[in-house]
Amino acid sequence: MSNDPIYKNSGNYRGSAPIALLCEGDVIGYEAQLLSRWCRSQAGGTLHVDVWACGTGHGMRAIADAYGREVKVVGLEDRDFRDDAQAKEDCIDRFNDLDGRGVAIRGWFAWRRNEVENYFLDDEVLIPVMTGWFDCTEGDVRAATQAALQSLAVFQAVQAIVYAIRRKWNQTDPATAAPGSPSLWVGGRPKWTPDGLSEVDSSEIRNKLAAAHSSWLQRFAGGGKITLAKSDEVLTRFDEQLQKWSGLQNQDVEWRKNWAGKEVLKLVRQHLAAHFGTNYGGRLLGIIQRQGLKPGDSIPWHALKNRAAQDEIDRELEHEIQPHLVRKLLDVAQAKPQCPIRTDLDEIIQAMKL
Repeated sequence: MSNDPIYKNSGNYRGSAPIALLCEGDVIGYEAQLLSRWCRSQAGGTLHVDVWACGTGHGMRAIADAYGREVKVVGLEDRDFRDDAQAKEDCIDRFNDLDGRGVAIRGWFAWRRNEVENYFLDDEVLIPVMTGWFDCTEGDVRAATQAALQSLAVFQAVQAIVYAIRRKWNQTDPATAAPGSPSLWVGGRPKWTPDGLSEVDSSEIRNKLAAAHSSWLQRFAGGGKITLAKSDEVLTRFDEQLQKWSGLQNQDVEWRKNWAGKEVLKLVRQHLAAHFGTNYGGRLLGIIQRQGLKPGDSIPWHALKNRAAQDEIDRELEHEIQPHLVRKLLDVAQAKPQCPIRTDLDEIIQAMKL
């Protein structure tokens, strides 16, 4: 059949290819589109692969277990704030678990950066796409990126701490729900004001983290299965992570590799839309008109009716820009075999040829 992402409304993921490449995200997301096009370009078009977008890492493993006895399976998951050694260890464990249950597993990998969006943040991809889309300068894109970095340090630091707790939780007792705290995500995200992005109060988020961690300890205090760090140790790690990530600059590699790239990418496009607007068409035109805006207007994110209105515009804006980012990244990957994403792509192609 094709290398296009497979999803049927019946819930049946099966395509005609003998190999299924599983990834996170949705069927029209960055991963599925990027991997579909890359696989199609390899081995002279003879590599017959179906790319299945599975939503989450848990979804990937469920789909592998459900279909992996009829098709060969390769998995590529987000790194999600793990270091390289932790991600490799987890991927080996997932491979061995699936292999032990009779799944025709050919490889299980994690992006070497935190998630696929991180690769679109390299200057050679981000700058030409954004300058063309928003009719702005390279300096404007760098300024938007720097504004995102200054605003997101607290959010990224608390995410890293919670993901570390969730990883240990899942390793120790995968049968129970790992912790989450929506108040940390919502409170930690910067908000748009008339003057730009708000500054996040790190002490407030620190207090919320302490309260959340205390509730997690109490929740399983008698279970004997979970051994979590003490709250003061967790808060110390948060302080250290925040100190490390505060003050990062556009040229630094650290945030490109280890932050949640989707959050940076989101604020960059919102910043540029707020300052320069763009020529809106298609569904996006109808959406902005409902907000009383017209083509060419900048987006006053702070003045939109509510968070839902912000999200609706941003989702469609992302959908419009995404193909250009994917195309540019693929061009770079083809032209520069030593570029960061090429190692990941070559690794999964090799696994699918086994």
